[in-house]
Amino acid sequence: MSSDVQSVILVVLALAFLLGIAIQVVFLRSLQMLIARCAPRNRALSPGQVWLNLVPFFNFVWQFILISRVSETLSREFAARQIPPDSRQGDFGKAVGMSMCGLYLASVIPFVGIVTGFAGFVCWIVYWTRITGYARQLDAGQPRPPSEPYVAPDPAAAWPILLLLIFAFGAAYLQRVALSAVFNTMRHDLQLSTVEVGWVFSSFLYGLLAGYIVMSLVTTLCGARWGLFVALLGASLMAAASASASTFMGLVLTRGMLGVFSGGLLPASVQAVREWFPARMRPFAIGLVLASAQVSVLLMPLLPNDALPWRTLLMITGVPTAIAAALCLVLWPARTPRDPSGDLSGSAILSTALLAAGLFLVIPIFQFVTTWLPQMSQRILGTAAADVKSFAWVFPVAGLLGAVLSGAIAWVMMSGGFPPARTRATLLTVFGLLLPLAAVAAYVSEWSLVVVFAALCSIAFQAWSTLLYAAVADTVPPSGVAVAVAIGALVGGLSQLLTQTTLVQINPLNDRALTAIGLAVLAVIALLGVALPAWLVRPAGQAA
Repeated sequence: MSSDVQSVILVVLALAFLLGIAIQVVFLRSLQMLIARCAPRNRALSPGQVWLNLVPFFNFVWQFILISRVSETLSREFAARQIPPDSRQGDFGKAVGMSMCGLYLASVIPFVGIVTGFAGFVCWIVYWTRITGYARQLDAGQPRPPSEPYVAPDPAAAWPILLLLIFAFGAAYLQRVALSAVFNTMRHDLQLSTVEVGWVFSSFLYGLLAGYIVMSLVTTLCGARWGLFVALLGASLMAAASASASTFMGLVLTRGMLGVFSGGLLPASVQAVREWFPARMRPFAIGLVLASAQVSVLLMPLLPNDALPWRTLLMITGVPTAIAAALCLVLWPARTPRDPSGDLSGSAILSTALLAAGLFLVIPIFQFVTTWLPQMSQRILGTAAADVKSFAWVFPVAGLLGAVLSGAIAWVMMSGGFPPARTRATLLTVFGLLLPLAAVAAYVSEWSLVVVFAALCSIAFQAWSTLLYAAVADTVPPSGVAVAVAIGALVGGLSQLLTQTTLVQINPLNDRALTAIGLAVLAVIALLGVALPAWLVRPAGQAA
């Protein structure tokens, strides 16, 4: 087969795939609008949860649940409005819908799947037609009962949710760092080259960048609970798949998909904090969630990587996320009144822009301090290798302190009457003044000072992350928090990739003075471009 023919086939297949996705989106949109026509108390699922049917593999099971809950919702709504359904459609499409799902699931069987797939297509058309008919009946019937009024969650009831977020975020981060603990045995077992090892580690980061976008949409459409559940369940499955991989390509694909699902944790967590906590408590809650990642880094050396095979160890790292996914269904209320979304204000746009700019500017500083500074110290100052190795624990401890401390101070200040915007701007300025110490650390000639300055820079980085995410949670409308967080995290990830490439090409070890000047310039730009405009960020109706 010629290359031209292959190209044509690939283009046709790509167009067919995109067309199929588009039709599926239109179908799910009609289901969403149908459920939205029903009163909240009669819904067996929220309108946004229909979009879970786009999640690969998960939709094998979810499609059956979706059909059943749509039928249950319609049954309740028709009874509440006293609308008699058509006698031929008394089950509200459940029978034909279940048949559709079963036939589509059987379409994966070779040869037989051609027949079952076509039959499923016919059932799908029938089901969609009936759904459209139900929508017309609801529109023609009595008006929908008024929506339930929004009631702010009790902060006392929100703490179990926060504990779940902390456990979930830390468990997922453990999967991220566990590969480093089994690196040597895995490389030897699979006979990976240096280039292949680089791709194994990079695939997670590339998947993470894609996951920020894809999974934030899941959270936006389905809510924080289901966004977190899908991310955790997917991460658990990909951890098991990584442990089962027997080839380089299999390991790259599974680690990439692990990154995709992991990309949903931060947006879902920040949106959950937005939904459950008042403004004064959000920085502290977000700080605790971010700090849990640093706890996972500290726990990594405790992993029994010498006593267990690497496959077993990777499999074990999937257990905590599976437990967290189950807890999402147990601890999280099935239906929580959601704060109605407001308009997208100038402060919301500015806070999102500051989050992206802040991460883009401080991540290079953080990357230098954690990666190149120890090498520079060992080469120029002659620091002992043992001291440099023990230096690694400084960063997670300092990062944990920065996240918790900044959140706690913000909570105390706002509880004492300081407006949220003024509190965040003040703390961003104070912690931002620590960033230029990276330039000093690159130039000092005393190892103890290098350690102190590096720790302070790590504190500043995590404090900035906590405060900037809190600003987004406080100013962006509830339905857009996950997307705003994803935008900032995506820009931060791109900055990390750019920094890694740039530092390798420039090699800061060659010129300490130039490196110090570059770090100082970045720190000053961050202060002027992020900390100062933060004074302008405020929720609608609040003073700065």
